[in-house]
Amino acid sequence: METEEFRATVHRRGQASILTLTGELDLSSYRALERAIGRVLQADPELVVLDLAGVGFMDVAGLRAVLAADRRLRASGKRLVLAAPPRSVRRLLSLTGHEQAVSVLDSVEAALDQDLR
Repeated sequence: METEEFRATVHRRGQASILTLTGELDLSSYRALERAIGRVLQADPELVVLDLAGVGFMDVAGLRAVLAADRRLRASGKRLVLAAPPRSVRRLLSLTGHEQAVSVLDSVEAALDQDLR
Protein backbone atom coordinates (compact mmCIF):
# COMPACT_ATOMS: atom_id res chain seq x y z
CA MET A 1 0.00 0.00 0.00
CA GLU A 2 1.48 3.33 -1.09
CA THR A 3 1.15 6.34 1.19
CA GLU A 4 0.41 9.83 -0.05
CA GLU A 5 3.23 12.35 0.38
CA PHE A 6 2.50 15.11 2.89
CA ARG A 7 2.03 18.58 1.44
CA ALA A 8 1.21 21.96 2.94
CA THR A 9 -0.04 24.79 0.72
CA VAL A 10 -0.68 28.33 2.00
CA HIS A 11 -3.36 30.75 0.81
CA ARG A 12 -4.19 34.16 2.27
CA ARG A 13 -7.71 35.47 2.61
CA GLY A 14 -7.91 38.84 4.33
CA GLN A 15 -6.34 38.55 7.78
CA ALA A 16 -6.45 34.75 7.62
CA SER A 17 -3.95 32.23 6.36
CA ILE A 18 -5.34 28.93 5.14
CA LEU A 19 -2.89 26.05 5.33
CA THR A 20 -4.22 23.20 3.21
CA LEU A 21 -2.74 19.88 4.26
CA THR A 22 -2.80 16.68 2.22
CA GLY A 23 -1.33 13.25 2.74
CA GLU A 24 -0.22 11.69 5.99
CA LEU A 25 0.72 13.86 8.97
CA ASP A 26 2.88 11.60 11.08
CA LEU A 27 6.34 11.08 12.56
CA SER A 28 7.96 11.36 9.14
CA SER A 29 6.17 14.59 8.14
CA TYR A 30 5.33 16.63 11.24
CA ARG A 31 8.46 18.78 10.85
CA ALA A 32 7.19 19.87 7.42
CA LEU A 33 4.05 21.14 9.17
CA GLU A 34 6.18 22.97 11.75
CA ARG A 35 8.15 24.67 8.95
CA ALA A 36 4.94 25.60 7.12
CA ILE A 37 3.47 27.09 10.31
CA GLY A 38 6.67 29.11 10.76
CA ARG A 39 6.33 30.53 7.23
CA VAL A 40 2.66 31.33 7.83
CA LEU A 41 3.44 33.18 11.06
CA GLN A 42 5.87 35.47 9.25
CA ALA A 43 2.82 37.01 7.52
CA ASP A 44 1.32 37.76 10.98
CA PRO A 45 -2.22 36.49 10.32
CA GLU A 46 -5.00 36.97 12.88
CA LEU A 47 -6.33 33.50 12.10
CA VAL A 48 -4.68 30.33 10.81
CA VAL A 49 -7.02 27.72 9.38
CA LEU A 50 -5.64 24.21 8.97
CA ASP A 51 -7.69 22.64 6.18
CA LEU A 52 -7.48 18.95 7.06
CA ALA A 53 -9.94 17.59 4.48
CA GLY A 54 -7.08 16.02 2.51
CA VAL A 55 -5.30 14.43 5.46
CA GLY A 56 -5.56 10.67 5.11
CA PHE A 57 -3.87 9.86 8.40
CA MET A 58 -2.60 11.67 11.47
CA ASP A 59 -0.68 10.11 14.35
CA VAL A 60 0.29 11.51 17.74
CA ALA A 61 3.39 13.23 16.31
CA GLY A 62 1.15 15.12 13.88
CA LEU A 63 -1.27 15.96 16.67
CA ARG A 64 1.57 17.29 18.83
CA ALA A 65 2.64 19.57 15.96
CA VAL A 66 -0.92 20.88 15.63
CA LEU A 67 -1.23 21.48 19.38
CA ALA A 68 2.17 23.22 19.47
CA ALA A 69 1.05 25.50 16.63
CA ASP A 70 -2.12 26.31 18.57
CA ARG A 71 -0.10 27.23 21.69
CA ARG A 72 2.29 29.34 19.61
CA LEU A 73 -0.56 31.26 18.01
CA ARG A 74 -2.44 31.78 21.28
CA ALA A 75 0.73 33.13 22.90
CA SER A 76 0.80 35.87 20.27
CA GLY A 77 -2.94 36.62 20.51
CA LYS A 78 -3.82 34.74 17.32
CA ARG A 79 -6.15 31.81 16.65
CA LEU A 80 -5.91 28.38 15.06
CA VAL A 81 -8.94 26.53 13.69
CA LEU A 82 -8.96 22.98 12.37
CA ALA A 83 -11.29 22.81 9.37
CA ALA A 84 -12.92 19.73 7.86
CA PRO A 85 -10.95 17.11 9.76
CA PRO A 86 -11.74 13.58 8.58
CA ARG A 87 -13.35 11.10 10.93
CA SER A 88 -9.98 9.52 11.79
CA VAL A 89 -8.55 12.88 12.93
CA ARG A 90 -11.67 13.64 14.98
CA ARG A 91 -11.30 10.23 16.59
CA LEU A 92 -7.64 10.91 17.43
CA LEU A 93 -8.63 14.21 19.06
CA SER A 94 -11.31 12.42 21.06
CA LEU A 95 -9.16 9.46 22.12
CA THR A 96 -6.38 11.74 23.32
CA GLY A 97 -8.75 14.09 25.16
CA HIS A 98 -7.97 17.07 22.91
CA GLU A 99 -11.35 17.54 21.23
CA GLN A 100 -11.94 20.64 23.37
CA ALA A 101 -8.33 21.88 23.22
CA VAL A 102 -8.56 23.34 19.72
CA SER A 103 -11.34 24.88 17.64
CA VAL A 104 -12.73 22.39 15.13
CA LEU A 105 -15.21 23.38 12.42
CA ASP A 106 -16.75 21.51 9.51
CA SER A 107 -15.32 23.68 6.72
CA VAL A 108 -12.82 26.35 5.83
CA GLU A 109 -15.70 28.71 5.06
CA ALA A 110 -17.16 28.19 8.55
CA ALA A 111 -13.76 29.01 10.05
CA LEU A 112 -13.41 32.17 7.97
CA ASP A 113 -16.95 33.26 8.81
CA GLN A 114 -16.25 33.21 12.57
CA ASP A 115 -15.99 36.53 14.37
CA LEU A 116 -12.28 37.11 15.07
CA ARG A 117 -12.85 39.18 18.21
